[in-house]
Amino acid sequence: MNITLIHTYIRHTLTVAALAVISVQVTFSQTPSQPHAPNNPLPQWVHDNQRKRGEFERRGGSPSMPDLNRAEREGRASARRRRDRQRPMTSEERKRMAELIAPHPEDLETYKDFLDEDRTGIFRIFPNADCVEKNIVRVGGDCENFVPDRNTFRFRPGATTDDIAFNSDRLMAIGFFRQYLLGNIGDVDLRTLAKGDARLKFIEGFTPGTTVESAREQSRQLRQGISADGVTYSFAVEPKLNSSYVFRIIAYRVGNNVQRRIFDSRKDPHHPSRLFATLRRDKQTDMLVVFRIIRKDADGNSTIIWKELDRNDPPEITFGKDQAWEDFK
Repeated sequence: MNITLIHTYIRHTLTVAALAVISVQVTFSQTPSQPHAPNNPLPQWVHDNQRKRGEFERRGGSPSMPDLNRAEREGRASARRRRDRQRPMTSEERKRMAELIAPHPEDLETYKDFLDEDRTGIFRIFPNADCVEKNIVRVGGDCENFVPDRNTFRFRPGATTDDIAFNSDRLMAIGFFRQYLLGNIGDVDLRTLAKGDARLKFIEGFTPGTTVESAREQSRQLRQGISADGVTYSFAVEPKLNSSYVFRIIAYRVGNNVQRRIFDSRKDPHHPSRLFATLRRDKQTDMLVVFRIIRKDADGNSTIIWKELDRNDPPEITFGKDQAWEDFK
């Protein structure tokens, strides 16, 4: 991957404080055997730093005061304040980023008939091996091919939060105040699956708890894994090529007057009920989808096709008068 393009994208998604501590160890190349190929050169600042370091070492490792003053002036001149506007991506950079994350053309052709059906889709998801943390971005090792903000996906139409993430070597269901059932059903053609299929009996028949206590108990069981009809349902699965997965997303609706509770807690910015404000903006639903991993590239990303089988109104939980407002997970 082109390091200039990825760095441009990172500047749009991270704070200046994070960029200040970036330590680039390798280039974002999908051909490790040619890390410095002519079409993927190191940025100029790397060469400048190497040149300056060589000058210092030739002086015995003791840079003169003019050298230090010049370095300070250059650093101040290139520094960016947090409030400064950042350069927007050019149309060419946006086009190149879109090409990097787009499905392979041959996959689009192979699954054209499937993708012409209603409520189907295809996407590529890239692993995130904890590459982005507060004040630091790692680009070496497992993070060499990391693509910012492309390790998650939303199945729920109109959702503002993610449903699934690719972290390290696991596909994981994520989200606040939701119940998840995720299971590998093997090498199954998605076109053979439909609502009411016998292979979906357990996941379709699962009844989500409608009290905080019952939802919390179900969540505990799912963390450990619930086995039924030869399939284990949990929050996370190992992504396997040519395997199909069933995924039920139960995004709860809160029965209490969320707006009123948030208004009552304005004097306490850390009040837990403030987290529930996201539920007012997000798409809450009870949704069943199936997806299949059709490609795994050498850099770790996976291509997935999916289709929605069913969608219903979400279950509702009401908190007691003195019950703590918190996630049941």
